[in-house]
Amino acid sequence: MHTQNLIKQTLSELSSIESIRDLLKNEEIRHRTDLATRACRQFDFYDARGQAQISGCLKALRELEAAGYFSLTAAQGKRGESTSPRRLPDRLPPPVDVPAQARVCRIWNGCWYKPAKSCGYGMS
Repeated sequence: MHTQNLIKQTLSELSSIESIRDLLKNEEIRHRTDLATRACRQFDFYDARGQAQISGCLKALRELEAAGYFSLTAAQGKRGESTSPRRLPDRLPPPVDVPAQARVCRIWNGCWYKPAKSCGYGMS
């Protein structure tokens, strides 16, 4: 967290803002991550393992854009389908034609069993 504050503090300086504006104006910046990578290289934002602090730099750039210092390239969405399930916008309707009592089967230790019967392992 301390490093991220230093990134924002460094990028908030007037000379840094001018450098970012120059990068946006004079360089071919394809996307925000490209800009963050170049900013990390220019301002020496690297962690102890020598990896660029791209996430912290991106956050600082977004905050400076929100403050009106410059305008970033449009954010690109994720490509492809998300692997995580999404919630439905509305509640599901109540179930129709469901019996009053349903038999429940569960899996335990790789063995299907009905709660009223033993599975052979002493569990019911």
